[in-house]
Amino acid sequence: MKQTSTPNSSNHITERLKALSRSYAHIGHRQAILVSGDLLWGWDLVYDYLQNASSTLLVTSKTSPLQSLIEKQSVSIQTVRPDKPSTMLGFDCSNAIIDCTEGFYPDALTSISGTIQPGGFLFIICPLIKDWPTIEDEFAKKRTSYGQTGIANSPYTIKRFLDQCQQGQALLFQQISSDKKTSKESLEISEHLYTPEDQAEQPPSTLKSTDNTAPWGLPNTANAQQVQILNEIKQQTLSSLSSEPLSTLRGQKNTAKHFHIIQADRGRGKSHLLGLIADSLIESNIDNGIKSYITAPNKAAIRSVFDAQQSTNTALEFISPERVLETVKPNDILLVDEAASLPLPLLMAWSLQYNSIIFSTTTHGYEGTGKGFQIRFVNHLKQLNSNVYEHRLSQPIRYAENDPLENIMFSGFCLDSEPKGLVLNSHSMNNAQINCREITSHELTLSQNLLEDLFALLVQAHYQTRPSDLRDILDSPSIRIFALFITHDKIDYLASACLTTNEGNFGDNEDTLIKNIINGSRRPKGHLTPQVLTLHMGQKEALKLNCARIVRIATLPNLQNLNHGSSLLNFAHSALLKDNYDYIASSYADTPDVNGFWNKNGFSIVRTGNKLDKSSGTKSKLVLKALSDKGLKLVNDCKIFFKNQSNEYQTYSDLNDSDKKLVSIFINETGSYEAVKDILERSHNWPTHFKKAFPKKASAEFRTLVSNWTAI
Repeated sequence: MKQTSTPNSSNHITERLKALSRSYAHIGHRQAILVSGDLLWGWDLVYDYLQNASSTLLVTSKTSPLQSLIEKQSVSIQTVRPDKPSTMLGFDCSNAIIDCTEGFYPDALTSISGTIQPGGFLFIICPLIKDWPTIEDEFAKKRTSYGQTGIANSPYTIKRFLDQCQQGQALLFQQISSDKKTSKESLEISEHLYTPEDQAEQPPSTLKSTDNTAPWGLPNTANAQQVQILNEIKQQTLSSLSSEPLSTLRGQKNTAKHFHIIQADRGRGKSHLLGLIADSLIESNIDNGIKSYITAPNKAAIRSVFDAQQSTNTALEFISPERVLETVKPNDILLVDEAASLPLPLLMAWSLQYNSIIFSTTTHGYEGTGKGFQIRFVNHLKQLNSNVYEHRLSQPIRYAENDPLENIMFSGFCLDSEPKGLVLNSHSMNNAQINCREITSHELTLSQNLLEDLFALLVQAHYQTRPSDLRDILDSPSIRIFALFITHDKIDYLASACLTTNEGNFGDNEDTLIKNIINGSRRPKGHLTPQVLTLHMGQKEALKLNCARIVRIATLPNLQNLNHGSSLLNFAHSALLKDNYDYIASSYADTPDVNGFWNKNGFSIVRTGNKLDKSSGTKSKLVLKALSDKGLKLVNDCKIFFKNQSNEYQTYSDLNDSDKKLVSIFINETGSYEAVKDILERSHNWPTHFKKAFPKKASAEFRTLVSNWTAI
């Protein structure tokens, strides 16, 4: 790669960026710029340019030195944390900066890219390119389980991202001098297009021949796709509205339900379309008392909806999700933006309560939704004997087609991948061959098609799959991947995948840590299953045994109910048994079909969660399957504990030994509040002793109360 030197003047860099911005704005595109070097050096480099920007969004940690710099400098910048990507919903900015010097956060990176206007840049301040993939990473540390050795980093994920930046012709400013005492003006700066050597001195291909073309501009009116969907929804919704008074409608039974679902990638104008739909409802002039409301994860996320409204009548009223059921009437019309970012139980409750809902949601995972929303929630709506209308927007309106920044993000994190196996069906199996094998992360780095197929399969099958999941697939040292392939017409199709993570296997020298986990004073990263079994069920041996927890198991929707999942699970079982694991575990949403799957494959239920999962809307269940004699003893002990949880007691003295031990630990240490609440709820004399609701957190006063109860 050939580098072209630039004058050291910050004015030159600013003018260079302004010229590039004008060129990109002319064709409606955005671009990524890698600012590679020291954090403060990188900030100084982009700060001069950003002083004249209308709006800037910065993603950095709350402890970053940039926080204090921003307070002293006059530039107007909105800051968000990298571990809170959902807070970026609804933002719109001329430029954005993400600080990657401490950690590479895929969810934040993809989310912030969707906020940038045409002609804008995503400045990625990162370590030196040659060092970045191997440097210890704060995000990777957060995803690394206790006890894992080696540097916590994301080499494959970062290398892949840099490759996509190269293919997307991102710009690179790289610090040559590492002397932090040297002034910005005297630093030697390398500036070049992050492209192959033979293109190094050429402008990006997307910037060629713009002089003779008309400048791109935001459309003044709705495009053809928006108009078509608007007319379809308007016609159906208004035709279902009656001019009869609301009191008459309330007396009607079996009112038909109508659900519209608008799906699109970021930048396609779905929120703008919701604003136009709201206008059409407000301007309908049907005076029957029916109102229209809109809800979303937060009000900031729907600014585009209100911006699109042109009605001079009463404005569309925003209702926070938690207030919808108490405010909106059954025959009112509810608009829901970013629906897949909301808890599934709420969406299901609304679908049962209301007759007309218009849902809008992002198709590909900036918000971490995946296509599980499309599959699971749409199937739920169809089971209600309702009218379900699906609409899709594919044409960008916030920026032009073939946007370089979007292309980098989509290809870098497999956001637009579709499984090749969707072309298969049950008839394809007649002459097909089935093969199961384990896939390594190194193999995935060598095969773009295999990686895209795997990630696309997970997106299809699960309600929430995020870009950060790709990082775990490529770089987590504890993840193992088992796959089932179908060979049809000499082509291998990935049909099922099972991902496990290593847990437990604590040594004898960690008895003090195990004791602290039992007491509730320590909770090391990872090791979810053995820590649950130890803290909430008193099974301290679980931490010393070698556990493989299944974090994902998925089969393509068109190939389900053909025993592929069970076949793959049997293969994984054999491989894990050979590698001396003691037991397999999995936690899942409690539904009849999933219960049947685990029961069919020899897993035993040992625990039911006491809270509804936000994504699935159901309680979770924990299942185990033994692989060794020690594992079998653990599973049997857990089954006995689970069975005893149905026992009811008169007083504390009636408790069995394991429950008494959990209560004692709770009183004298920290212990499991969840386990003790369950015990108290099954004790008949507790309500007479403590008549108030359980506190959200266990206070010292509450522990004293429990201690007094044990003496009754």
